[in-house]
Amino acid sequence: MVGELLRLRFSDGDAKRRLEAADTKIKKALAWQYFVSVLFQRLGMVLNQD
Repeated sequence: MVGELLRLRFSDGDAKRRLEAADTKIKKALAWQYFVSVLFQRLGMVLNQD
């Protein structure tokens, strides 16, 4: 999981671009939400909200 986190943060073009381009709190929150969504999708996990 750590390897996938690092790869997404520094290598994945779309995730990296969104995180680095975020200049407001809302954009940063949305970028991290996207990052986590892609991470869980690649790991084959489902996020549940209870």
